[in-house]
Formats: sequence, C-alpha cells, structure tokens
Amino acid sequence: MKKILIISASAGAGHVIAARAVEHSLYGLRRPDLGVVPIDLLHFSTALYKMIYHDVYLYMAAKTPQLYGYIFDASDKIKRNNRPDFLWRWMDSLNSRKFINYMLDNQWDVVVSTHFLATQLVADLKRKRKLAAPLVTITTDYGLHSYWFSQDSEHYVAADEAARNHLMAMGIEPSRIHAFGIPVMPVFAQEKSRRSLRHKLQLRPGLPAVLLL
Repeated sequence: MKKILIISASAGAGHVIAARAVEHSLYGLRRPDLGVVPIDLLHFSTALYKMIYHDVYLYMAAKTPQLYGYIFDASDKIKRNNRPDFLWRWMDSLNSRKFINYMLDNQWDVVVSTHFLATQLVADLKRKRKLAAPLVTITTDYGLHSYWFSQDSEHYVAADEAARNHLMAMGIEPSRIHAFGIPVMPVFAQEKSRRSLRHKLQLRPGLPAVLLL
C-alpha cells in the first residue's frame, strides 16, 4: 500500500479546507492500494507555536492588520533577499520536534503540504537526506510569501498563472509548477438555482449580489 501524508495547519481555515479537498479527491479514486493520512501540523507543535500560528495570527489579521502586514513584508524580505534564516529554521525545528519525529518514525511514499511551515520542515529533512518521499506543496495563497519556496519540493500547485510566475521568479523550475488552482470540495462544482439561493439568503430579486472573500 502506498502511504500518502497530507499536512495542513489549523492557522486559518484555508489550509485545512484545501487539505480536506485533496483527501476527499484521493478517497474518490477508490484505490484500495492508497493509504491517505491527514494530519494537523500544529497538533505536533509546542504550545508557543500553537499560540503564534493560531491565536496570534487570527487576532492580528482581525484587529491589527497593519502590524500583520508589516511583519509579513519584513519576514518576506529576509528570505527573498537570501539573508541567513538559520535562527528561524532552528526555532521551527525546536518547536516542531514531535512532528519531525513522527515523520521519521513512519515511511511515506508521497508527502503533500498545504502550509508553508510544513513545506519548510519537510524540505529540511529532505535536504539532510533523512526523508526520501517526494514533496508536493499546494500553495493556498494568491500573494505568496517567500517562506513557501523551497528547491526541495519536487512539485508545486499554484493558485493561478500569476502565482506560477511568482514561483518561477523565485527560481522554481517551470516543469515543477502546476497552475491547477486552490483545491476546493466537489460541492463548489455543483450548479445551484440562482432563484432558490436568493430566496434562501433573503436577497432582493433583480439586484446585483457581490461576494467578498
């Protein structure tokens, strides 16, 4: 049986939903030779990282978006300009020791990541030749932080052509990038009655409706 590990992180819903969509699609193949294992990276992290990546992130995104934007841009420039980030990587490894041990204690045929922290941790194991399984990184953002990038990820799934070009600009070979879009559950492909949805949502008929994401 081929074992496929799908790693998400409960830091916002997008990473988790994308992972669930991939899991759902793999189960839909009805392949008894595939063993799909979904995990949440933060369940294997320290209390500090759970707080930073979940509580602090959600608070800043909602209450102090300008501060969040500043930290996003500053940390993006560190990696984009190839400045030493060994302290950052050391902190990631230190606070994700349980996850690293879990990775090394099991044999995987393919590893799928929907969160940049998982990509960096798995890529570090591959760089040290402690893990041989191919890594597939599914980017769940349209504006990509440089922390998504790693030459040790064999495949990237990009949200659109702009994200694909962004990855190429960071040095990822075009043959490794697939602009398939962000994974969604099959329910989004089902046609719905516009009239019944307007009635259900109590929207006045004839007026335009705008969906903000």
